[in-house]
This record gives sequence, C-alpha cells and structure tokens, in this order.
Amino acid sequence: MSGLTLHLLGPPRFELEDTPFELRRRKVLALLVYLAVTAQSHDRDVLTELLYPKQDRSRARSDFRQTLSLLRSSVGGEWIRVERNSISMPNIDDLRVDVHEFRQLIRQSGRLDQKGSEIEVENTLTKAAQLYRGEFLLGFYLKDSFAFEEWQLFERESLRQEFVYVLERLGGVYIARGELRSAIDCGRKRLSLDPLDETVHQHLMRLYCSVGQHNTALKQYERCRSLLEREMGEIPNEETERLYRQIQSREFISEELQRHNVLQQTWERPAPRHRRRFLQSSPRDLPDGAVVFLFADVDGITRLNDSRQKQTEAELSQRRDLVGSVIETRGGQVFRISGGNLHAVFENASTAVWAALDAQISLQREAWCFSAAVIPDSIPPGVMMRRAVGLRIVLHVGKAQRREREYFGPVVNRAVFLLSAARGGQILLSGAAA
Repeated sequence: MSGLTLHLLGPPRFELEDTPFELRRRKVLALLVYLAVTAQSHDRDVLTELLYPKQDRSRARSDFRQTLSLLRSSVGGEWIRVERNSISMPNIDDLRVDVHEFRQLIRQSGRLDQKGSEIEVENTLTKAAQLYRGEFLLGFYLKDSFAFEEWQLFERESLRQEFVYVLERLGGVYIARGELRSAIDCGRKRLSLDPLDETVHQHLMRLYCSVGQHNTALKQYERCRSLLEREMGEIPNEETERLYRQIQSREFISEELQRHNVLQQTWERPAPRHRRRFLQSSPRDLPDGAVVFLFADVDGITRLNDSRQKQTEAELSQRRDLVGSVIETRGGQVFRISGGNLHAVFENASTAVWAALDAQISLQREAWCFSAAVIPDSIPPGVMMRRAVGLRIVLHVGKAQRREREYFGPVVNRAVFLLSAARGGQILLSGAAA
C-alpha cells in the first residue's frame, strides 16, 4: 500500500506516494477529510445525511454512492474501508494526517515535560508549531451542509486554541532561558490569532522593554488602543494603562518580566473583555412581532462536575456571563436569567444561529474546559482538568406576547419544551426556525 498524506492545516493539500493530487469535487474532499480526522467508522446513512441534507433519501443515497466511488478511485480502494453499513479509513502508519501529528506532538510534549526534558519539550513544541501552516481547511467550505460546516468550525477553533497553547508554552520556555527575542516571535504569532487579546499586547510591551526597544513597546500600546477603540469602542484596561505610563517614564525594569511570566498568565487570565462588556451593558427596547428566541441551559454543564458547591456556583456564573456576552455581541438581547438558563431574543435567524455557534465554541475556549483530547498527559500548574461538555441551546421562531422585559405565550412555552429535549453540546432548531 502506497503512502497517503493529508495536509489539512492551512489550504488542504494531498499526496499519494509523495505525488501531489487534487480533489476537485468538494463533497469528495469533505468525505475524505471527515473520515481521516474523525478516525472512526461511520454509518453510511449518517454520512449521506452529512453531505446531502437537503435532498430526498433516494437522491441523496445515489449521490453519496457516486461521491464514495470517486473518492476510492482518486486515492485507491485500499484507503477506504467499505463494509455493509459502515465506512472508515484504515489506521496504519502509511496514512499521515497533519492534524493527528500536531495533536500527538502536543501530547508528547506533556509527557516530556513531566520528565523535565526541557530541550526535548522545546523541540517537540517547535515541530508542532511548524505543522500549523494556517487554519484548519483554510479557504474550503461546503455551502449546502450545515452539519459539516458546524463540525469544520469546531475543529478549526479547537486546533486554533491548541496552537495558542503551543505558542504560550514555547514563549514560557524562551523566557525561562532568557531568549526574549524568540519569545517576542511567539507573542507576535499569538497576537495574529486574536488581535484583541489585551493580555498578549501587555506581554509584548514587557518583552520589548526587556530587550531595550522602548519605542516599539509604546507603539504596541498604540496599536492595542487603536484596535480596541475601532473594533469594540473601548479603551485599554487599567493594567495596560499602568504599564504604558511606566514605559513612558522609563520606570519599567526587566525584573518585572519574572512576575509576569507568559506561561503563568496563560492559566490566570483576567475575565475576557467581551464578558465585562456583557456585565455592564445597558438594556434596550426589546423587539415585537415575529422574533427568534434563543434559549440556553448552562446549568446542565455544572451538574456534571464533582467540585465543591462554592466552586460550582462560581463556574456557573462565569459560564452564564460568557454565553450572555456572546449573545449580546452578536446583536441579541438576554431578557431572562434564571439559574443556569438564559432566554434571549433576536430579530434575525442567521444571526441567532451564529450566536449559538459562538457560544458553544467560546465555552470550549475557556481555561476550565481544556479537553482531554488536547492535553491528556500533562496538566499545567494551577489548571484543574474537567470534563468539557457543551451547553444546550434551542432556537425557535414565532410571535409572542410581551410585557415590559418579558415574553410569554405558547411560542415561549414551546421553546422551553424543546430545550428540555436537547442534549449537551446540541443546537436544536425548531421547524419554524429551520
């Protein structure tokens, strides 16, 4: 069997026995990627529904058979294992998928870290960083399959956060060895992934000062301030302003770097700016007529934890605030909060769908939700591993009665009923919303 290589980080590229080849049909490419990344057997009907959700069953099955046939002829029948009702790819060494290699290197770095092998940790993390050529399936989309698009979005965000972890680990290694210019390179790459992360701007300001580039540090502050004003209508927080004044007056000293270690702050981040924004937002008039309701249950996550009661209540509050802030950032308005439940309203269905996706992803991005798939063998200091479980969300459309800041009537009751039927990690759309 010849070797098959899939480069999925960045624009997708494929090689068969070291010879590049193309998959011109998007459904064929999507099927190959899904089988390779999930690395498990899938029911034929499930894959058919994934790729052809809008077609009737007979037509969908016919089109899927053609897609499967084209895939097998493109890569070779030995690479696609077809049984009576299931389809998979063989788990062999001749199959190389950069996504799996990237994650394996992160796991390996965790094991090496426990052994105290600093040089090997650095080399392993450097290899992982080199594999990340860009976002997962950059430039590829499947416009008529919402389920595949949702899966691709989750994988992209998960891999992006794992790359953030790699950069922050590498930055910590470089700082510990005094290789500050290499730490600056990591900081720049980190900032390119999230230009609004104020904590990274602060890290870069400190690092620039520590190598004597005070003017560059001041320019970094100006970029931070300009971005926050333009994108969010806000000003830098007090910590950033205090650091700026220290640099201006040349009061900053290199020893401060030891008290603001990049790796340490990774696990002790302040509340994200968007969360503070939600907590301080002022109410506005709620829409009337036919609206889109987004009901979310955050409490279901908390019930799965075995932590102490006070810790559980604090986490519930944090997660509820995060979901609420995402909803309002997307243009919705939360009109009721009860325990772990949030009820919100939107005027546009597509905006509500994106808010639901953002909320699911944002919960996964938080430090308390690091999945065991990301760092199963190494837990950074100060981080308590917990089971990463998605919240339940339901979207329903209808015309409800409103009194002040409250909606009521059969439409609202229907949404509450649908929420009770949803499972953790699901976004459930009613027939009216779909």
